[in-house]
Amino acid sequence: MDLGKTGFGNRINRLLADHAGKAGESLNTYARRAIITRLVSELERESSPEVAAVLADARSFESDNIELSDPDSTSPPQTYLQIGDVDRLAAVRATGMIGSPRDEQFDKLARMTLQAMGAQGASISFVDDRTQFIKASVGTTGTATQPQTVAVERSACRVVVETGETLVAQDIREHTLPMGAASELIAYMATPIKSDAGFTVGILDVWDYRPRKWTPGHVKTLEDIAWLIQQRIR
Repeated sequence: MDLGKTGFGNRINRLLADHAGKAGESLNTYARRAIITRLVSELERESSPEVAAVLADARSFESDNIELSDPDSTSPPQTYLQIGDVDRLAAVRATGMIGSPRDEQFDKLARMTLQAMGAQGASISFVDDRTQFIKASVGTTGTATQPQTVAVERSACRVVVETGETLVAQDIREHTLPMGAASELIAYMATPIKSDAGFTVGILDVWDYRPRKWTPGHVKTLEDIAWLIQQRIR
């Protein structure tokens, strides 16, 4: 991509190249993802039915397989923040999500995730130090009629909260992850929903009942939808 022809000055060109490098992306991929994110945000605001199709198309940007970075996957990634951190818990409370009633807007975002990822299930949760509050959950069997709760110690959400990073597993049977009642799931991916201050207040996750190779395109799509959810809870 020749950014010089767009009218950007050298300063912006350098910043774009620098941030693309930090994201581990080519300049083309970085720019395309920024455009897709903006487009999806505007379509979602307009309640356009094209959102899921746009996100599904975005998956084709890259097709390389991605796996958990630790080749010795007998334990979760190193933790960086305790789930009971007082500042994080304050950020969770500020969302007002824990214990809140079912909301069609969140159901819609969960359905969008399911369709865009071509997965068999998707959910949006908010997490304090004891409970994973599942605000919206959809799957091949339908949509949950009411929000549900799961104890944090029985959920893989704890790993995502403490690392603040996307968790990717093509077969959770090869990893030591606390899945609790969801132990029948095989392929799993979850990404953090963050506050403006950068604390992980919730997670967006998807799953399949068979092994699945998640691609960088899948990861970026899930992270882009998590960003949309973040805008909802500001």
